Amino acid sequence: MYKLGAVLGRGGFGTVYGAQRLTDHMQVAVKHISKSRVMDWVHLQLQSSFSRVPMEVYLMLKVKGHRGVIELLDWFDTPKSFLLVMEVPDHCRDLFDVITEQGRLEEDVARSLFWQVVEAV
Repeated sequence: MYKLGAVLGRGGFGTVYGAQRLTDHMQVAVKHISKSRVMDWVHLQLQSSFSRVPMEVYLMLKVKGHRGVIELLDWFDTPKSFLLVMEVPDHCRDLFDVITEQGRLEEDVARSLFWQVVEAV
């Protein structure tokens, strides 16, 4: 179980909330995705049956445990939406927000960010 908090961000496909896992008080992010907004679906085998899930869920499950990629901790399928529970790394910020606030990134900062992307890939 999770206790939802404030909105962390909104995008074209969903809203992300801060939340707390009640069992251990871990801070998490919960992304709410309306099924009407999902464009790409995949059939995923879950135990002995197949379920239709958003491509985002499938891809996050495929890279689970991969260094440099946000961890999908849990996910829920409701009648009208999906809820994705994800880790919140320490000292993280949305790159779009940083660029909006600071403008153009210095070359050393951009190099460091792109190196993180290359390492993850």
